[in-house]
Amino acid sequence: PDLFALWRESEGRLGQHLHLPLQSGSNEILRRMARRCTVERYTELVEQARAAIPDLTVTTDIIVGFPGETDAHWQETVAFCQQMDFAHMHIFSYSARHGTAAARMDQQIAPEVKRRRSRELHRIAGDSKTRCLERFVGQVRPILCEGEGVPGVSGGIRYSGLTDNYLRCVVDAPAGLSLENRIVPVELKSIDVDTFRGELTAETLASLTPQIATA
Repeated sequence: PDLFALWRESEGRLGQHLHLPLQSGSNEILRRMARRCTVERYTELVEQARAAIPDLTVTTDIIVGFPGETDAHWQETVAFCQQMDFAHMHIFSYSARHGTAAARMDQQIAPEVKRRRSRELHRIAGDSKTRCLERFVGQVRPILCEGEGVPGVSGGIRYSGLTDNYLRCVVDAPAGLSLENRIVPVELKSIDVDTFRGELTAETLASLTPQIATA
């Protein structure tokens, strides 16, 4: 609770995003991994964070095919990931590392099973991310524009950046207007696959017009 309270006191200085590695949605597999968290405690933490932090996005890591992961264990992970509705999932297929306890475990999972489970989870992750993006279409959010940009439409410059809650957005700026490494308000107009198409607000353009004239 003390950590989450920082967002209320930060006056926008903290991004509204948390990456909370899960690894598995099965308590039995978490135990085999020697992880100290349970799905019940993980759920509690996410619920507390979402209640405390407006527009929070939560991302996670999942390991597919850890030794001993039965079909029943896997379905627990599938159901849990659907329940959590993550903004993004980093999905990794387990691979044995020499000298580790997991590499010596019995019930190693066949490669074709891991590939099938990974494809299934990627589909779920894609649907979950789309739902997340749809929540914010039409909002104006601050975007951190990364890099120098590339040629955009009508002779302008196209920038790619991240919202304050860690969602990817591209936005076009007029020629002569550099947004490199700047945070600017952008209206999230639409979704292109897994990225927002944004538009600089009229207020943003008006405030930056002197820069264009000077350039």
